[in-house]
Amino acid sequence: MVERKLVVMVKSINLSFVFILLIFNACKGPKGDTGPTGPSGSAATDSTPNTYALKFPGTNGSVAIPYSPVLRPAEFTLEVWVYVDTIYSQFIPLISSSNTDQYSQADGYYIKFETGNYYLRLAKAPNLAAAYSVAYTPPTKQWIHLAASYDKRMATLYINGQQVAQYPDTFSVYYGSQTPVLGTGSHSNFGGYSYFHGMMDEVRIWNYARSASQIQQAMKTKLTGSEAGLVGYWNFDNNAFNPLAIDVTANHNNGLLSGEVYFLANTPFN
Repeated sequence: MVERKLVVMVKSINLSFVFILLIFNACKGPKGDTGPTGPSGSAATDSTPNTYALKFPGTNGSVAIPYSPVLRPAEFTLEVWVYVDTIYSQFIPLISSSNTDQYSQADGYYIKFETGNYYLRLAKAPNLAAAYSVAYTPPTKQWIHLAASYDKRMATLYINGQQVAQYPDTFSVYYGSQTPVLGTGSHSNFGGYSYFHGMMDEVRIWNYARSASQIQQAMKTKLTGSEAGLVGYWNFDNNAFNPLAIDVTANHNNGLLSGEVYFLANTPFN
């Protein structure tokens, strides 16, 4: 497949991009929840096609999402489609709000591939985290869907809409000063920072633990951004000439691209 770059690759975060981010985030709506916890029924869908994904080069590049209380829920579901180009390391970070050293600090949630496993990592305290995993080596050169949820009773992992692991636990997630990051993370056992090599699409954060049927029902459809409980949604489809990853929800937590990350005419919905 010939990849077509749709924007000039961003070489680094500079002052002009920071200024753009401030303008976008100054227009945010209210930071309250977008809906009640644990709604039932169908998710709304957008009839427009899913067109673009975000390409990560593997040597650098990430998306920094700004601080927002709605992205720090007591209960949550994380969802993302990923396309892994290469298994370049035993540690492959995906979505992280704990972009810090693996042992000395813990903050929020983290999903990653590590040492032949798919992990959800949750902070219990500034220096203490719980890790839930299932043996899994992702296939390369194909789209896969990942989800992870926590409801103060169970931590649950899903691959392609199927529950693959579940662990009982009953603590409150600790959130410190870190903000969510896509595509990078640090681990002292693996040489510090690592960068995802591949594509991401349809990144979703919900403020409740979704069921397997809810995940299966909506994972292959583009959402409107107004679904109850959806507090962050980055589908990368309205960003062809934009240095930001637009949050389609009313919270407008737009992520800032850095490094050689670019939008690509590819999608898991083909």
